[in-house]
Amino acid sequence: MYFKKIVGHKDLKDRIKKALREDQLAHAYIFEGVKGVGKALMAESIAAALLCENEVDEACGVCAACQKMATSNHPDYEITLPDGASIKNKQIEGFQEFILLKPYTGNRKIAIIKDAHTMTLSAQNRILKILEEPPHYAVIIFITDQMAGMLPTIKSRCQSVSFQRLKKDQIVDYLLNNHEIDSEKAHMYATFADGSILRAENSLTDEAFVELRENVIQFADNLIMKKRAKAFDWTGEMEGQKDKLEMVFDLLKLWFRDIMLIKSGSAKELLLNADQFELLQKESYRVSLKQSVEILERIEQARAQLASHVNVGLILETLIMDIQEGT
Repeated sequence: MYFKKIVGHKDLKDRIKKALREDQLAHAYIFEGVKGVGKALMAESIAAALLCENEVDEACGVCAACQKMATSNHPDYEITLPDGASIKNKQIEGFQEFILLKPYTGNRKIAIIKDAHTMTLSAQNRILKILEEPPHYAVIIFITDQMAGMLPTIKSRCQSVSFQRLKKDQIVDYLLNNHEIDSEKAHMYATFADGSILRAENSLTDEAFVELRENVIQFADNLIMKKRAKAFDWTGEMEGQKDKLEMVFDLLKLWFRDIMLIKSGSAKELLLNADQFELLQKESYRVSLKQSVEILERIEQARAQLASHVNVGLILETLIMDIQEGT
């Protein structure tokens, strides 16, 4: 039941289900990968299968244990989440109390720690004691998208499982089956998702994203049509919104990628912004194929500068000048 909900990761699901059937699960795992690729659902699937009264490698969905899991009310299952920005020492004390008590209803206890990289140093050192000698009935799963934030001593005592980004067609199929959206938009959101269903869904349902995309399209048009003053006006608005700039650069890259495809003679179906085909076609007359490739390189360079603490206004102003000089 649970495993069937996981998009992709067939080989990984098969390996885990085989370990469940043969009772060969490790006592501690680290599930690592970008947000929204199925790490949490995989962990919950393992927990449900272990606690199910009727099945071995999949939750039946009908037994008393499965009903408790469905309502997040199973006494042998616990999830720890950050309290604010971090998982604190006191929370790990509660985790210890939970994991050291023998199971109430079966022979397993499962603890999932989400955003495990947010554990404070004290919390990580405390949980290390459990990992050194875990109870035989316990399965502990850490979930993280920032492996570097975890102590080497914790990583060395866990089995690491890497979740790869999902393929674009997998995300497209998911969006078409779970949202009222046409194929054109599904392809656009799936591409922007960069392998994450969560990112695709957040973009799809976030009105702020729709507005930002419209602003980026207008910004690109101002650049190409040499409306420098209007382009600078918008960058002034963005200076105080550094958290949105990665998304801005991603959207810009997709826009100029489409122009490059049009210049290459590609079919409309391959465009990610196909709903803006007429505007893209108009702009493509003003940008050569060579220029579109160079612009994509400049956008990538500007995106990379975000991590080096360069002034946001300077990054955007330099990008405007670079693009306009190249078109």
